[in-house]
Amino acid sequence: MTKTCIFASLLAKLGLGASDRWVLELWQKDVTLSYKNMEEVRETHRRPYLISTVTGDVVTCQNDALMDMIGGIMLIELLIGPAMQGRKGMMILDNCAQHRVAVLSEACEASNLHVEELPHEMTYQM
Repeated sequence: MTKTCIFASLLAKLGLGASDRWVLELWQKDVTLSYKNMEEVRETHRRPYLISTVTGDVVTCQNDALMDMIGGIMLIELLIGPAMQGRKGMMILDNCAQHRVAVLSEACEASNLHVEELPHEMTYQM
């Protein structure tokens, strides 16, 4: 994801830049993940994003239409955590296996988020 040029193109197309209070940043996180039938693997994930220095709004992109685990951690660290400002909160997730990983739980704990899961196959009934 670090080689994507979508943000440079977006800034150029809209004529935005630092003078307009939008800054291109790079989010980075070292995470330990367990893959099916494999030992834990330590990986560094990087994702570019734009942030408004006025509002704190964040624009990012990902390869898949679904929210992935790393994107979820980034969302918590860049938006939800700072918005919580030390208060407690709750995040309700479907019971997808990707949501039940230690690294996502750790990000939630660090932002004072209690996590609850929807019952099995509930997502399709909502």
